[in-house]
Amino acid sequence: MTRWRAAGIHLLLSALLGVCVLALLFFVWYPGPLFRVTGGEKLLLLIVGIDVVAGPLLTLVVFNAKKRLIKLDLAIIGIIQICFLVYGLTTMTVARPAYIAFVVDRFVVMPANGLSPEDQAEATDPRYRSAGWLGPDWVFVERPTDQEGLMEAFESGLAGKDLEYFPKYYRPYGEHSAEVLKRAWPLALLRGQNPVWDDWINALESKHGAEQILFLPLKAKLADMTLVVDKRSAEPLEYLDINPWSAVQREQLKRAESRASAAPEPASPPKADGTDEPSDGGDAMVQENQEDAEH
Repeated sequence: MTRWRAAGIHLLLSALLGVCVLALLFFVWYPGPLFRVTGGEKLLLLIVGIDVVAGPLLTLVVFNAKKRLIKLDLAIIGIIQICFLVYGLTTMTVARPAYIAFVVDRFVVMPANGLSPEDQAEATDPRYRSAGWLGPDWVFVERPTDQEGLMEAFESGLAGKDLEYFPKYYRPYGEHSAEVLKRAWPLALLRGQNPVWDDWINALESKHGAEQILFLPLKAKLADMTLVVDKRSAEPLEYLDINPWSAVQREQLKRAESRASAAPEPASPPKADGTDEPSDGGDAMVQENQEDAEH
């Protein structure tokens, strides 16, 4: 056997193994753009560079059918490849997205190593006491209502540990779709900022129907994105590589100003004779902007 044939066989075997690993990463553990926004690209380069490229190149360099210790050389190369592959897969496993959690007004990607065993053990639902292996689970994070829970959430928030870090607040996503939809926004809010974004939005509206989809922000380790959901069920449909926060905050400010301008003027102080002078605003209470409840 020539060294080129040996290197070719090694390359073929390495490529097949690499394809299996990539399929696991891209289609199971890191679906959609999650691989990029959670920092998996560097490890991917390591896996591809060591296991698919460097291994066969080393075989090409050292292979000599007449060499007495050629089998030992090839075994060492194989062991090095396996060690790097195990290292890469272990790192990808512990950092894989375990949950995509809806918290207050956004989705947050929670990695498996972001949850402590102690916090997982406190989960009221047994399903959330350990991270799954078949891709991220969608969960709704219920805010505490009791005084003790509110105080704990406040203190942990000051320390940088928000509600999504506590599986005891996790609830099945599908059972809280109405609450998710109350915080969703129309896609039209993202228009006019970038022609490419407008093309993406047009394609989505053609695919799903402009009146049938809404969006919510999605926060990840390296970037924030837009998650498009079904308007009736809140089912996640598509990811958009658009940071939506500037548009959302602009709309929130606009609505806050609208409410402030519609608020009644404060009542006039009573006259010296004890009678109250009627104010122009009357005693009517201005209702909360309906869009804030349904946007």
